[in-house]
Amino acid sequence: MKYGGFFVNDFWKSGDKLCLKCAQEIPAVEDFAIVLVDVQTKKEILFSQADIAVSEDMIELTITTVLEQLLSEEGRWEVYLRTEKMMYRFETVMNKGRKRYPNGKKVIPYKVKKSKNPYDMSSQVKDAFGGQGKELSLLPRFTKDGQMMFQVLSTRYIYLYRYFLKVEKLYLEDGKITLVLGKETFGFHVKRVKLYLRGATTREYYLEKISDSVYQISLDDVDWHPFFWDFFAEVEKDGVEYKFRLRNYKKGFGGSIRQRMGDNYLFSYHTQNDNIILYYRPYSEYDAEKYRRREKLAVLLYRMFKPFWDMRGIVLLYEKFCKCAQDNAYYMFLYYMNKGGRDKRNTYYVIDPREPDVKQLEGYEKNVLKFMSLRHMIYLQAAKLLMSTDSIKHAYQWRGINTPIYNKMVTKKSVFLQHGVMALKKVEYIYRKSGGNKTDLFIASSPIEQKIISEYFRYRKQEIPITGLARWDALKDKQKENIILFMPTWRNWIMEVGTEQFLQTEYYQAYMEILGSKRLETMLKQYNTKMVFCMHPKFREFIGEFKTAGEHIQLFDYSSKPINEQIMEASMMVTDYSSVSWDMYYLGKPVIFYQFDYDRYMEVQGSYIDMTKDLFGDRVLTSDELMEQLEYYMSNGFKEKSKYADMRDEFLPCRDGQHCKRIDQAIQTRLFTEES
Repeated sequence: MKYGGFFVNDFWKSGDKLCLKCAQEIPAVEDFAIVLVDVQTKKEILFSQADIAVSEDMIELTITTVLEQLLSEEGRWEVYLRTEKMMYRFETVMNKGRKRYPNGKKVIPYKVKKSKNPYDMSSQVKDAFGGQGKELSLLPRFTKDGQMMFQVLSTRYIYLYRYFLKVEKLYLEDGKITLVLGKETFGFHVKRVKLYLRGATTREYYLEKISDSVYQISLDDVDWHPFFWDFFAEVEKDGVEYKFRLRNYKKGFGGSIRQRMGDNYLFSYHTQNDNIILYYRPYSEYDAEKYRRREKLAVLLYRMFKPFWDMRGIVLLYEKFCKCAQDNAYYMFLYYMNKGGRDKRNTYYVIDPREPDVKQLEGYEKNVLKFMSLRHMIYLQAAKLLMSTDSIKHAYQWRGINTPIYNKMVTKKSVFLQHGVMALKKVEYIYRKSGGNKTDLFIASSPIEQKIISEYFRYRKQEIPITGLARWDALKDKQKENIILFMPTWRNWIMEVGTEQFLQTEYYQAYMEILGSKRLETMLKQYNTKMVFCMHPKFREFIGEFKTAGEHIQLFDYSSKPINEQIMEASMMVTDYSSVSWDMYYLGKPVIFYQFDYDRYMEVQGSYIDMTKDLFGDRVLTSDELMEQLEYYMSNGFKEKSKYADMRDEFLPCRDGQHCKRIDQAIQTRLFTEES
């Protein structure tokens, strides 16, 4: 089935009908059907022909028949006109002529210009079906990229996509947060303003109404917890209450709240969607006033000598939180320093000088920027390109406030070098093109991965060069003794927990069962093998909570050596869903996937490939199965099974040690030449 767009000039509600004014010829009634497709489940609801009326350039859909099915639960439905060979998505006429993804299902995102009246979005959203007296309502609307959506949501929220209230001021004075609203209320009466912790139902507080537009709350009246605190206005019309979001579209506005509270820090912030929120997190040394002064000086110096800085064509490379030098960005940096490809005098690596990995950069001191130094701040403003294994925001203070440097940084061109291969863990919600971590080039390792990134992350294929990972240039088999590297990945449902909570998780208990196994210790001793357990960096703080059964099972020390060195020295790997397994597979060494929590992982996280049949290693679900596979490989000298070796050409077509060269060629061809 092919996809395309069916364009409409306008749509509106008329009684129990949705009227669509079409911008193109309407097929004969017997030739098409109107279909709703659930975004998550792909379930379909078909309009009967009796509910479709066509006249000249109009289509009228009687909603009554499908409404009962739709209002059974919250969800989002795409709206299609289906013929024998095509699925046409209903879209705004502004999409006519716009480029589409290869299958035609989605349009290429573009930067939407902000409306002259950004608080009134009624051109994109119409009245809801269901409404008063109903718990749920059906809201027809256009998405950001102009595609029609039927959204089923709580009746209280039906105006969230239609109107916003303006935040005129947001400040802290005498221990009280003061919020001042604009006067435009679109005919609604503002009853209350609420502050609540995102994702929690028990931490919400109403601000005291001082006047018609002024609301206050004391810092001491809130039980502050990390991370995001949202504002909502509860408004009333015709005896029914609704909720509005609060925004301010003034460039760079995020309020003026900056307050240290013991070991934590509270500040106001504007999100990617221009919503105004409060951010509460642990205090960082970079929140200190000296860094604010340094930022101001860096902004001044950059603006004074802007032509000089900009003409240099500065490129910055960095890794997670600017704390590491052992992944793809590090190897791209070495490539530029030693093999060329660009002017190395204006290529710099950013790292915290206190980190152990600084020793990896010895000999290149002139091309190393100290993280959060004045020089770093100036060069970040001037940079022509940012290259990283992580999102663009890792180039500066993590979870920092909206500052001129931060705001300029997120507009830079960037190359996402990746930390691994996109296959075993769904992360498009982090790295999708329409999100806050979008990039200009998204490095891929194979046509399979390129297709995943195009379909799920919504990048064009020309933005996804197939090069392989930069660090693979350095991969060599350095095995000198029998070592099993045990590397589990993180879980998004265990993030930001304390030690006590972590110790109660299935994750901790499952790995403690293995590390504390006397059977495993005996096998390792019998086959003269040791196991090295390497905790994911996101959970590194808990490594001290793990105990081993004997001297043949060791805990990996990140300060002792780079992780890729440990991979090259290993005989095989045990993981769960970690993308680092591809490095081991690249080396032709066996991999075991221990997936004890597979059902929950697939429900919460998900995978881009079918891990029940498409993995390049043995898949086990229990500790007993894991022990059996480990003994098999130890007894046969860690020889990879032929069925997995035969898959390598499809999964890893680039294995010639020229990955950095291909990445650089892709950058020169697809980024720099656009401006030359």
